Amino acid sequence: FLSSKLGRRLSSSDNIVREKDFIMELPAKEIYKELNDPIYKDEMVLVQGIIDCFFYEGQDIILIDYKTDKCDKNNKNIIENRYKSQLNFYKMAIEKMTNKKVKEKYLYLFSIDEALKVE
Repeated sequence: FLSSKLGRRLSSSDNIVREKDFIMELPAKEIYKELNDPIYKDEMVLVQGIIDCFFYEGQDIILIDYKTDKCDKNNKNIIENRYKSQLNFYKMAIEKMTNKKVKEKYLYLFSIDEALKVE
């Protein structure tokens, strides 16, 4: 990982945050899109987790989530779809903690030694 382009970017940062835990409250309908019933309009859900890593490049924040899922170069999109919402929660948490925007999000796939940028 450290010899990859993303790993070198991480290594050159003066501000690296690893294994950062978070708890945040979100509207239930933001998490569960199928909750259309007005009875849920004010329901809140606690979301908690541990962010593997984020680092600063100047004023920009780069988020990395490490994955050990078995995959190959042909099914990277399956892995991306599986974890996209998780990364979005991590992005929200980082932005709430830091009052800064996350510029880029990556899954680092150890099984193929590749960084997958997630939009």
